[in-house]
Amino acid sequence: MKDLSLTPHILPTLFTVIKQCELKQDQFQELVWPSISKLTQAKEIPAQSFYLVLSEIDLLMQYCEEEKSKKYLMPMVFRGYECGVAQIEEVLMKKTPEMLIKIQDKTYLKTQVLPRFLQGIIKTKSSSVREQGLKSLGAVHTSFDRSTMIDTILPCLDKLKKLDMTGPMLMPLLDVYEGVSRSLGYKVTATNIIPALSPLLVNGEMTKDEFNRLCECLETMFAMVRNYRSQELPTQNEAPEKFEFEESNQEPELKDIFGEISKPEIADIFGELVEQPEVKLPPPKKHPVNQVYLQPDPFTALEKPSTLNPFDQPEFQVDYCFKGVQSKPQ
Repeated sequence: MKDLSLTPHILPTLFTVIKQCELKQDQFQELVWPSISKLTQAKEIPAQSFYLVLSEIDLLMQYCEEEKSKKYLMPMVFRGYECGVAQIEEVLMKKTPEMLIKIQDKTYLKTQVLPRFLQGIIKTKSSSVREQGLKSLGAVHTSFDRSTMIDTILPCLDKLKKLDMTGPMLMPLLDVYEGVSRSLGYKVTATNIIPALSPLLVNGEMTKDEFNRLCECLETMFAMVRNYRSQELPTQNEAPEKFEFEESNQEPELKDIFGEISKPEIADIFGELVEQPEVKLPPPKKHPVNQVYLQPDPFTALEKPSTLNPFDQPEFQVDYCFKGVQSKPQ
């Protein structure tokens, strides 16, 4: 196939020979693959040849190694998702489930193939392409892990729900939601899927049969949530825990704060209690009845303490008749 303009006439015959003769892989690599790889690497090829290659993409990937498929065939598939030609896009959407089965690299599918596949469904202007893309998505969503479904597939379904909710779109969309609900479980169903489908109950573009189909879908999801939650929740409210205090036969000792303390106690700096010695006061000094205590002058006492007894001085005597102290005239 040196002349690319002749490929629209050569490719149908070539694919028919491959199917009928059941070529072995080594024969395919030697006789067919050099021409196919040259065609896929060409900058410009006829639109009919582009369509024929994509319509048999699953057959080519069956005979081709996975690394060669990623290098030569998948770039052609990515261009097909974005070409904008409804006929090419629709045939590629139909081939997507069989094509993804041939690729074993899950990381490559998650990061390279799935985003372009979903963008092809969203950006297409043809309702038939979008409908076929949803049918293919319902067949391949189980190939991806839980996080991919939550982070990539569910947001794509929300965008599709806002774009087109006519009857042909609603049925495959419900099929995808039901499949994702079974895969992700009741928690994601209750928090993401049911809230996304509930507004469709008031959609005025549905027929009676489509409305009944939507109600059946929601009832099935509600039943799944109810069954799981009924098994988890207790049958009745649990009684609060009762706290019991430990009973003691010994009554606590109460100290009378007004009781008399026989001996005063003081605490030393090391925290031990020591007995304080009892202080004994001397008995009061008795004086004769006819004598009184005379205090010396405080200012004089401060200057020079007096050692004399004021009662020994002759100029003072007590006169009980006048109840006072008089000075004897000299």
